[in-house]
Amino acid sequence: MVQAATVVGAATLVAAWPYCRNLTLFGSLISDNPAVFAMPELAWEEIPV
Repeated sequence: MVQAATVVGAATLVAAWPYCRNLTLFGSLISDNPAVFAMPELAWEEIPV
C-alpha cells in the first residue's frame, strides 16, 4: 500500500508541475500563450484581412 501511495504521489507531482509553473509565471493554471508559440522558426506570416 505504501508503494502504491508513493507511485501515485510521484506521478501527481510530475503531472502537476506544468500547471504549478504556469501559475507562478502567468498567474493562471493554463496558459493561452505556451512557449512553443514564441519560437521564431514557427512564426506564421500574418495575412491581412
